[in-house]
Amino acid sequence: MPTQEEKWLEFSNHKFKLPVPYVIYADLECILEKISSCEQDPKISSTEPIAKHVPCGFAYVIVGPDGMMTKPPTVFRGKNAIDEFLTKLLDEEKSILDTLRFVKPMIFFSGG
Repeated sequence: MPTQEEKWLEFSNHKFKLPVPYVIYADLECILEKISSCEQDPKISSTEPIAKHVPCGFAYVIVGPDGMMTKPPTVFRGKNAIDEFLTKLLDEEKSILDTLRFVKPMIFFSGG
């Protein structure tokens, strides 16, 4: 067991960090559905599943290079939450890549 001083895990190899211009913070919500199962054999060590997590919604926010949200949070509740989540993330990826690929030309002013 860790001591009182060692109980927290902390990232310390900052030289290995990779800066990225956009970050997506996401949260998935699930409903616990009870599982009916048969009786376990007491002579054999086993675990008995009693419920399964069924995804029912998600929310995410995109933080841009300036540290601010690029748009309001996206929230979804309903069936097929995982499919919808992955579809939306792929759409966000395309949008972010389009933004990163756009290079605004420099305008030079002659000093006077």
